[in-house]
Amino acid sequence: GGLGELAWRQLMAASAETAWHEIGDDGALHPAPWVRATAAHARCVYVIAAAARWLEERDGRVHVERCDIDRDGRDEVVLRNDRLFAVLTPDYGARLVYLFDLALPGGRLVVGNPSDDWHWQEEANRFMKAPRNHPGAFADVGHENEPYEIDRIECDGHAAEVRLVHRAGTGLAGAVKAFRLHASADALEAHY
Repeated sequence: GGLGELAWRQLMAASAETAWHEIGDDGALHPAPWVRATAAHARCVYVIAAAARWLEERDGRVHVERCDIDRDGRDEVVLRNDRLFAVLTPDYGARLVYLFDLALPGGRLVVGNPSDDWHWQEEANRFMKAPRNHPGAFADVGHENEPYEIDRIECDGHAAEVRLVHRAGTGLAGAVKAFRLHASADALEAHY
């Protein structure tokens, strides 16, 4: 039930029509672009399953880790306590791309778009410009995909913080986003 069921449904949605092929410019059959995009969203199952596992393993403390939670080759930052499971993407605008509410039985996905194929984008967590989609939260208009670097990660079990710094040569150079989560909090703090 709950997040486990959502992970299963996401896997089924991402693999439902993978046999659909179209004739390409070279005259050969290739998987349709929308099929490749939908199948690529199977990576979301890793994120949903991790939140479902955490729902069963909660320990009254707060945790933060840098990891490739969706196995796309890029590190994300995961902040979690007994009530929230949050995933940040430093490489794409330091946005919150997933947030799970664990307070209710079974948990709930409250931020995130694990399945769409409108734009044929196969890359996970990248902000979609046409149509504008996958914003997550804490997206800076016009700078949604700009890279941030992890400047600091701290956690003592009672409070966790990640500080992300924009260092590219654009108008946001030097911008800082800090996210904090306390062990008993039911809200993620964001500081700019």
